[in-house]
Amino acid sequence: MSAAYTGPDTEARIAALREVAQELNATANQVVLAWMMHRQPPLLPAFSGGRPEHMQENLGALDLTLSTDQMAKFNNAGHCVNEEPN
Repeated sequence: MSAAYTGPDTEARIAALREVAQELNATANQVVLAWMMHRQPPLLPAFSGGRPEHMQENLGALDLTLSTDQMAKFNNAGHCVNEEPN
């Protein structure tokens, strides 16, 4: 992972991502896209797939429903005081 995308909370966020992905039997990519769409306000992800299987994986995020507990797990993983409130 590029140093530009890491910080003191990186490990906590990746641990939460892996845990939820395992719970949902989904890929980490699918869970991140689902989380973006479940946020309030939702973020609309823009993605592409260089190969058909990448696009199929991305579209699998539409079939995921994140529970309130799973959303809280992401929103609070490594949460920094200066970030936006939950």
